[in-house]
Amino acid sequence: MVQAVPKFVVRFEKQDRIHEIISSGETAIGTASMLGTTTNCVEHARKRLEHAGYEELAFHAIGAGGRAMESLIDAVLVGGVLDVTTTEGAVELVRGILDAGPRRLGAAARRGNPAMFAPRCLEIVNFG
Repeated sequence: MVQAVPKFVVRFEKQDRIHEIISSGETAIGTASMLGTTTNCVEHARKRLEHAGYEELAFHAIGAGGRAMESLIDAVLVGGVLDVTTTEGAVELVRGILDAGPRRLGAAARRGNPAMFAPRCLEIVNFG
């Protein structure tokens, strides 16, 4: 499953440890979506999560990042979801480019993961 998460969409300080962490179960993993205006929020949350024993995988909300995050959550490898960059939902709604598909924002609910969603970056849509 780890190969399904492209490294270019994962902002994670210990990228070489992703496979090790997931396979060993030594640390709980949380995911977060981010884009420029939500970076400070995600960084603050990361510090708090690390203090609680979690490793955070942050995905850039640019289509591929949202799809990769949803795939990881669907694979039941995630303990919690911080989805504070929901721009990909807006992109899908108005048919912009860099969307994550119609299943974006649903994996946490499908799996029953603890999750926090915030409607941020809804005004950011690329049209080409």
